[in-house]
Amino acid sequence: IRSAAALQLAAMGRHAAAVRHLLLLALEVGDELVVPHALNALSRLGDERVVPHVVRRLAAGKDDQWTLEAAKRLGPAASAAVPYLRRLVRETEGNTRVVAAHALGGMGAASVGAIDDVADFLTAGYEGAGAAWALRQWGELARPALPRLLKFVADPAAEKTARNGAIDAVAAIGADEEA
Repeated sequence: IRSAAALQLAAMGRHAAAVRHLLLLALEVGDELVVPHALNALSRLGDERVVPHVVRRLAAGKDDQWTLEAAKRLGPAASAAVPYLRRLVRETEGNTRVVAAHALGGMGAASVGAIDDVADFLTAGYEGAGAAWALRQWGELARPALPRLLKFVADPAAEKTARNGAIDAVAAIGADEEA
């Protein structure tokens, strides 16, 4: 019941603000069925007090969708999660890898060390679209990845969605006339 309630509160977005204190209490109690949903609800409220909880969960190897989405929503405020998100980008596949990359891309300057990690999976089929989107989020900060993006865009065998995303990333970075 507590898990379902926390899930519903997360879906309520800003309307859950009145029970923020109960969501924070749920994090302290640590019920594994409730914590991910409480993180989700509080991150939707922009409550940065969840950052230590997000970092602890990622450090403990808990890479569930809700924890990753919370890190993504919190952006630069969750920069302490960068090492754990980088590990996920390098060592996992699928949605976990993509959402970790998106979280890193949204952290801006705090996560530029992960740009090469993200660019490494541009060629990983549909995951490459997630990599391109993350690189686009970094904008000009992703300039070191520009040669790889341009090479990928020029490859006619590149997965179509990833290629289109890479074009958007190039536009966000701003290609030099020489490129």
